[in-house]
Amino acid sequence: METAATQALESVAAGRPVIIRDDFRGLAYLAVASQKAGPEHVNLMARYARGIISIALEGERLNQLQLPVMGQPSPNASSEPFAVSVDVRRDGASGISARDRSATIQALIYPASKPDDFVRPGHLFPVLYSKGGVFTVPRAPEAIVDLARMAGLYPSGVLCAIMTDAGDMMSDPPDLNALGDAIGAKIVSISDVLRLRGEREKVVKRIAAARLPTQYGEFTITAYQCLRDTDEHIALVMGDPGSAQPMPAAFVNGCVVGHVFDSQACRCGIRLEERLSRIGELKRGVILYTPNDAVSKHLGEDLSTRPPMHERIWHQIIGVQVLSDLGIRRAYLLDEEREIDVPALSTL
Repeated sequence: METAATQALESVAAGRPVIIRDDFRGLAYLAVASQKAGPEHVNLMARYARGIISIALEGERLNQLQLPVMGQPSPNASSEPFAVSVDVRRDGASGISARDRSATIQALIYPASKPDDFVRPGHLFPVLYSKGGVFTVPRAPEAIVDLARMAGLYPSGVLCAIMTDAGDMMSDPPDLNALGDAIGAKIVSISDVLRLRGEREKVVKRIAAARLPTQYGEFTITAYQCLRDTDEHIALVMGDPGSAQPMPAAFVNGCVVGHVFDSQACRCGIRLEERLSRIGELKRGVILYTPNDAVSKHLGEDLSTRPPMHERIWHQIIGVQVLSDLGIRRAYLLDEEREIDVPALSTL
């Protein structure tokens, strides 16, 4: 089934530009895989996007070319970690034309290029791609690099923030749809890219399992390790997970103060007991328990506040992969009262 993410992936593979909607920060970017970027793409960005034209590169490549990041990069920064701007060294070239900037793009990803092949400062702005991509940092540079990699291209992308005619940042879907139609660009959100990677890449591995008698009945407790950050996730299973009937399932975000210390500042402990009790009554079901190491960050805040959207999506990806590893092919989400299909882990 085609989705916005798969359509964008096809466009990237074919060298067509895409519009990346940053649904975390309310921004949008025109982007293309660096390997496919030509003067026409640079000109398109300068004409329709109007922001700074940058190229996302992995840290190893920036180090090879001796292009240091300006300031201290932070995964939580609201802006991209830019490196020193460059132009490829060419006789008689100004560096600013679409042809010149296209030549700089290709030189930056050409394996044989050396630091001395570039003039600093220049008219193209490298930006550091965070290791782990959108799994780690949900930003447009990570999204276009992840799409390029999934398309089998060099892991780099050229992008430019989109501005309106009035000079404001463009983010409203109707405006983006109109621009996409005008230039023939598919629109994809960073959340779409995050979910697409979650469907195609294995992110957890099973590390241990044991019986767990409780007041609600006997469960099998299985521990999983996240391959991104080594966090451990827990699955509590009652009944046969391989049954043809949809498996009742609940996702639980870890809350030390609520689950361990029975805090009255949140309902986390009560909700966990309700889910365990429901599964005990049904005699079958699974609870997926994801850790939350941000206890100190939430002290003094509303403890019932949900985790950021990026973490929620990330935990959903992990949850679906854990369900698949357990042999569950269809689940009934207790909290949302709906059924979902679970892809076979062998496809990841």
